[in-house]
Amino acid sequence: MNKQIITLQGTSFDAVTGSVIRDVTPAQKSEKMATPIHTAEPVVTTPSKAARQRTVNHAKHHAQQSSRTLMRRAVKVPEPSLKKQAKAQAALEHTHPQHVAVKHSALQLDTQRLRKANETQRHPRVGRFHVPSNTSFIFADVPVRKAPNNQPPVTPPPVQTNKPIDIFENAIENATHFVDVKTQRKHFKKHARRHAFSMTAGTLAILVVAGLALYQNSPSMQLRFAGYKAGVATVTPDFSASGFAYNGSSVQGARVVIGLTSDGTRYQLSQQETNWNGTEMIAQVGSVDSSGQPNYRTLTIGDITVYQLDETEATWIQSGIWYQLTGDKALSENQLGALVKNT
Repeated sequence: MNKQIITLQGTSFDAVTGSVIRDVTPAQKSEKMATPIHTAEPVVTTPSKAARQRTVNHAKHHAQQSSRTLMRRAVKVPEPSLKKQAKAQAALEHTHPQHVAVKHSALQLDTQRLRKANETQRHPRVGRFHVPSNTSFIFADVPVRKAPNNQPPVTPPPVQTNKPIDIFENAIENATHFVDVKTQRKHFKKHARRHAFSMTAGTLAILVVAGLALYQNSPSMQLRFAGYKAGVATVTPDFSASGFAYNGSSVQGARVVIGLTSDGTRYQLSQQETNWNGTEMIAQVGSVDSSGQPNYRTLTIGDITVYQLDETEATWIQSGIWYQLTGDKALSENQLGALVKNT
């Protein structure tokens, strides 16, 4: 393979790699080879056989040395450029002067070209040679519309609904170092009255509830309330001592009727105020048979006379109160005596 060598000013360079070649044997001069003329153009020579046979080991480490390659930028023909150069460059001169061809104006006609064009034969079917006719123009008024108003409608500013917060007024309103004594006293009295009213209402409500509970669970309270309603000063019997149980009370006109139970048998004891004594009372309610004997029995219990009209009915008067006892079954003398003693 032949290596191309470029020789510049006596120094040989590789045309491919640009490296310096030192052991270049000059070619033998022949008769046909002319004497080289040193010009600006590079001269291409053929290396010797020894240079071609020598192999270069590029993998071998080389010592650091200054660059000896050909700087191609220096041998290139300079061109005008706007970049900043180290040296000022002058404009290139043209070898041949350039003349600017000035065109004739369209207003001037070349008479020779016009004559030649008129002498040229024209085909009747070619439309481009048609001579334009004079065209008349009619001008008319065109109604002009108003330009559309594309401006957006003016929006009124928003109405401010709330007042701006004034930190100074808030600070004065929330200040605690100043206390209006009159307003504070008025507020305290109002609060005290409200508290007293609520406490009184609560107490009354508690008393009413307690009274209802006591009325439901206390026979004496029920009898006293019934006596007030009937206008009778009732007497509450001792139910546990008499052997009877309380079974409610009711008002029948001017009488108070007390319900009693004993061994599952129901009895009724009525109380009514009267001005009679025992004799006057039995004369009104008692009776006698055909032989003149009374139809009732007389029992004396302590200093009280009890009149037993039949086995299930008895009556007596004690302390201005007329007692009448009736039941579903017959009463024994012991039951009757216990009830009379404890009323």
